[in-house]
Amino acid sequence: MNPLELIQHNFDSFTKTEEIIAAYVLNDPKDFARAPIETTVEACGTSKAAMIRFAKKLGYNGYAELKYELSRFLIRSSYTNPEDKTEPDQTIQSITNYYCQAIHQINETVTIEQVRTMAKQICHARRVKILAINRTSLAAQQLQMRMLKIGIDSDSINDTVMMNDAINMMNEKDYCLIFTIKDNGKHYQERIANLNDNGCPIGLVTMAALPFASQCRDVINLPPVSKGYAKFIDEQAIYFVFVEILLSELAKIAELDQMALKNS
Repeated sequence: MNPLELIQHNFDSFTKTEEIIAAYVLNDPKDFARAPIETTVEACGTSKAAMIRFAKKLGYNGYAELKYELSRFLIRSSYTNPEDKTEPDQTIQSITNYYCQAIHQINETVTIEQVRTMAKQICHARRVKILAINRTSLAAQQLQMRMLKIGIDSDSINDTVMMNDAINMMNEKDYCLIFTIKDNGKHYQERIANLNDNGCPIGLVTMAALPFASQCRDVINLPPVSKGYAKFIDEQAIYFVFVEILLSELAKIAELDQMALKNS
């Protein structure tokens, strides 16, 4: 069952508090999937602990997994199958339509407040390191090059040995940004623990509900790409669009900082 069906199926077993949360989710699932937990808690008049208990009662490991699964369900239910065409030769239209739909779903999973918070951390950090392995390293390199054009120095690192060296030198004045589509803990779980030991703030941009996401200061959940609809679609298109969104906010903050410096 999808998350909404699970809520409806278990509704009779909910406490009064859980009924309030359930009604909120069923009434506006997109808002629940998109809003930070603080906003949802305030809207329901509950607590973070109540939200976590509610998610676990539905069978999820926690609140983050519930939000992720709900986001994924909403995204998939809004897609049309680009391979299901009555016309035999619609390759260009099918692929471009799918990319447009996938990119548009960023509006459903990411808020501008999340982007601005991450942008402020990057602008005001002493050093910025962007960690990315395999294909996500392309988006990381793009972000590094584009940030340099607006006066923000950073390093994108895709070598695991160099990652460890960089992490050992980072502290509370720095910012570490991690790009990963889906990580099973092999690459980043231990490294995130080391960054936290050093007091370094961490930003995570992912397409999956990762167990170590709660250990990161800022988390951006990009919409997952469903391979069932289009096996040739690459997640990197979503990451590159997110890079443009982040750069827009970085440029605004950098300009404001320069104006403040001139007036001081």
